[in-house]
Amino acid sequence: MKILMCTNGQEHAEKALNFAGQLFRYTKPEIGIVTIARRLAHPPKIEEKWLERAKNILANYDIRAETKIREGYISDEIIRESREGNYDLLVIGSRGYSEILVGVTEVILGEIAQYVIQKAKTSLLVVKEPKPLHKVLICTDGSLHAEEAIHFWGKLNLPHQPKVNIINVVPEIYSRFRDILEPVAESQLDMLGALPSKRTEYLYKAKDILGKYAVEAKIKLREGQAAEEILKEAKNDYDLIIMGAGGRKGDKKETIGRQTRRVIRQAKIPVLAIRPKD
Repeated sequence: MKILMCTNGQEHAEKALNFAGQLFRYTKPEIGIVTIARRLAHPPKIEEKWLERAKNILANYDIRAETKIREGYISDEIIRESREGNYDLLVIGSRGYSEILVGVTEVILGEIAQYVIQKAKTSLLVVKEPKPLHKVLICTDGSLHAEEAIHFWGKLNLPHQPKVNIINVVPEIYSRFRDILEPVAESQLDMLGALPSKRTEYLYKAKDILGKYAVEAKIKLREGQAAEEILKEAKNDYDLIIMGAGGRKGDKKETIGRQTRRVIRQAKIPVLAIRPKD
């Protein structure tokens, strides 16, 4: 696996490096670290310090990295480097929270991060307010992207597995199955193993895939709009959301699907969005 990480010397970028080091330390990936200079100095002392700090952060996780300084507009150069280097995954940091009113905060996804998310043709890890991994939410809808995401998590081979829950969101459960189901409370939608639905099959297939990697998981079935229900579930003390990047089943042309973009924008925790490599 080949991973591109970005740094500008700021706290949110270095938090992203630490989180990625924690996540990938056991897979021994090939790592590149890039920083972008608007106008390249001679020598580029500040950028070199940023890169040296980034290398030291990853060295704490026994990960070696190659570094590069590019000159130009930041978001364009990040995308260009990810494509020219044929990377499998791009890691970017988010600024986290910003207080906009007294007692009111929102998650900030900067202009550069938003551009990168729209244009990247690789898988993405967008890191916001990272914490140690204790609880992970994996999303599935039966798509190729979702299955790739499930395999991706299994292959990380973490020796100390966090708690893993798999979620699928289905529309109109009540109306679709009103003839065969008694009224069901929302709390009972966690485990409807007998529900005659393809969506339940997706959950059990995801669970079986993880089982092959010796990863135990519980399944959760939700009703409603996908991104909304994923974000609602993520508020239950999760530390990472993992999902497929694309919108349509088997669609490799789309970079990041609408539902995934919404989750990335609004989630208060890191989001790993996986797309099959072309």
